Amino acid sequence: EKQILTAINASTDGLWDWDMTTDHVYMSESWKKMLGYGAGELEHHFNTWKRSIHPNDFARVIQALYEHIDGKRERYQSEYRLKNRNGHYIWVKDIGSISSYDQQGKPNRVTGLVTDITDYKKLEKRLLELAAYDELTGLRNRRECTKMFDQQLGQATRTSSTLAIALFDLDLFKSINDRYGHLAGDQVLKTISNLLSSNIRSSDFLFRWGGEEFLLLCPYTSLKEMELITNKLRVMIKETVTKFEQHDITITASFGLACYPKDGQAQNELLLAADSALYKAKSQGRNCVCFINE
Repeated sequence: EKQILTAINASTDGLWDWDMTTDHVYMSESWKKMLGYGAGELEHHFNTWKRSIHPNDFARVIQALYEHIDGKRERYQSEYRLKNRNGHYIWVKDIGSISSYDQQGKPNRVTGLVTDITDYKKLEKRLLELAAYDELTGLRNRRECTKMFDQQLGQATRTSSTLAIALFDLDLFKSINDRYGHLAGDQVLKTISNLLSSNIRSSDFLFRWGGEEFLLLCPYTSLKEMELITNKLRVMIKETVTKFEQHDITITASFGLACYPKDGQAQNELLLAADSALYKAKSQGRNCVCFINE
């Protein structure tokens, strides 16, 4: 037993052992060290642990623990935030199981291990952000757009409100890549993305739809209001100069608009209407705003 405790205290995992009859909780030295505590700084009590759990995680963690005690789970397992000595929260993975029963066969002791997974959670968050955002422009990507589009469409349906969209792209963008190189094209995309992000309303959502194409989602906005919004953006894009090496690069954009419920009830119907309107804008000479039903 002494050798096992020595090995456990030398590891990065923290051992805990809860005596349910007294609510005394043994906490290994590595458990305390994980949270920044020294010997004798923590009261070895069940409430000490409970008070350290993040409020937003508390109910879920306690439910998982007692479901195991009640025989509803094979073991107790949970990932949650635990407050350290400095008042900050670290992410931990906590696994335990009943280790002793009384003479009536009721659980009276639970033993487990806690592991610090904060770095893993930071990496997980970063990967989720990369999955949702375009790396070049920092805008939400097409996958995130599809998800948010459905959410806003559902909101518009429930509240009987309008939802306007603008599908737009940068005119003759290929010529910039051909003339100045792809790095110049990337710089133009970043410049225009920053411009757009800084000049849309806080209630609106901007996405990089793909390549040089963007999508703007505007809840509670009529087609006429969307026309005013996008025309302002169109003029800003036209007047913006992208600096690349010794070159001053300018570009224009064409916009196709659609609005729920007038131009479609579903996401694919609205996208088709906006795409048709964008094609119309291109055929009319570019650098303009169009919608299908004038």
